[in-house]
Amino acid sequence: MKLKLFYKIFIANLGILFVFVLAMQGVNYFSKKSLIDNFVVEFESQRMIELSELLQRYHFQHGTWDELIQDPQKWRQLLLGHLTQMGPFPRNRNMQDARPQPPFSMRPPTDKPIFDDAQRAQPRQSLFDNGRRFNRIEPHLKSFVSRVSLLDSDENTLIGNANNRQAFIKIADGDQTIGWLALSERRDPASHMFDRYMQQQQKETMWVAAIGGVVAVIFSLLLSRHITAPIKQLTTGASLLAKRQFTTQISVQTNDELQTLANSFNQLSSELLSYEIRQKQWLMDIAHELRTPLTILNGELEAIIDGVVSATPSAIASLKEEVAIMTRLVNDLHQLSLLDSTEFNYHHQSFNLVPLLNGHIQKYALKLAQRQIKIASSIDDRPLWLNADQERLSQVIQNILENVFRYVDSGGQLYINATRLEKLIVIDFDDSGPGVSPSAMTKLFDRLYRTDSSRNRKTGGAGLGLAICKMIVEAHQGNIIASQSDIGGLRIRITLPLGASNEQTA
Repeated sequence: MKLKLFYKIFIANLGILFVFVLAMQGVNYFSKKSLIDNFVVEFESQRMIELSELLQRYHFQHGTWDELIQDPQKWRQLLLGHLTQMGPFPRNRNMQDARPQPPFSMRPPTDKPIFDDAQRAQPRQSLFDNGRRFNRIEPHLKSFVSRVSLLDSDENTLIGNANNRQAFIKIADGDQTIGWLALSERRDPASHMFDRYMQQQQKETMWVAAIGGVVAVIFSLLLSRHITAPIKQLTTGASLLAKRQFTTQISVQTNDELQTLANSFNQLSSELLSYEIRQKQWLMDIAHELRTPLTILNGELEAIIDGVVSATPSAIASLKEEVAIMTRLVNDLHQLSLLDSTEFNYHHQSFNLVPLLNGHIQKYALKLAQRQIKIASSIDDRPLWLNADQERLSQVIQNILENVFRYVDSGGQLYINATRLEKLIVIDFDDSGPGVSPSAMTKLFDRLYRTDSSRNRKTGGAGLGLAICKMIVEAHQGNIIASQSDIGGLRIRITLPLGASNEQTA
């Protein structure tokens, strides 16, 4: 089953966000667990130090552990009362001499006594008359006290169960060891405080995850629609183009690659529309150009068949002239089709343009003289090297000179100038007229275009010569333009890039 792109993007976004939420949940859980574990170790370390000080004072006041051993309830009250009075966090005091580094070592680093003689001289107070309230003792303190054991100096258990001991701390009176305080390992991996804290955090995190999930769904929907909406427009537009509806345009305002793609699509659509219009006009023009000589041929042949016109040499010459017009049109069309083909290859070679120009000038001098058209030239004395297809450029020069022969009035002039201009070779063909109107100047290179004043069937061709010239020149990275001549007619200017050999003769 095919899945639409919208749903693919939507599912992918949800998947990424879901994995992200799970990862954050995991990181949050384990980081907090590690933090709480470290806190519990530090908490228990501090409490053990506080209790060791408490028991040292107790032994200092009573001189024995007997009362606590005989009444375990007093042991619990003593420890719980002191821990409750201390609050949830122990005092921040300097205990370098009495406090081991967590986790506890099996023996304290020094045997230095906690209390000096000045402290011993202080008034003795009872350790049981502090007015503590045991009904508000936190469960984690009860659990902690149940793990605390008292050992004598030989590490024999006096109070509590000292199995699975996690840590020891010595209770000393001066240099004399009066006992040991032991802490058993926790039975569960987390304390009650940790459990309650993590449960609360889990609830809060689940609410955050739920809200984030809703936001993620909305965001994924909007993002998926934002991405797929332009693609849907492009798909619809492409379907319309396939049906030759080249007026199709789409509007995408996303300011990203999709908008660039939509603009390219619109440009393609416009180009296809323009191409279709030109192609239809092209076919209509070809049909018109072929229909005229065919109509004339058909009429003259019917006249000969019907005996209206005799098959005289002049009649046959007229038929031959129409055939020649058709032949020239077909040849020009064949040339255009070759130049349009992407498989057509130009044979570039390095050659000097000067001999080529002089050769064509000499060739057409006699032909132009038949119509009393004078030709003059001004060609650079230095070699004009080109890297081009010599045969195709020769065809360009012939087409321009042929147009001069056909269109320039008798008794006119033609002036040819060829020179270097920076990194270009510039060739100008100036004739004396008739000229071309400014509105028609840009259309001279269109296929099958002929001006009413200077081009007709009798003197001109089908309007393909300059179109062929334009294609050849542009294929050589050059340019060809038409403008008004200084001597009254038309100027055709051709610019071509210099060849590498010109650098040696500069």
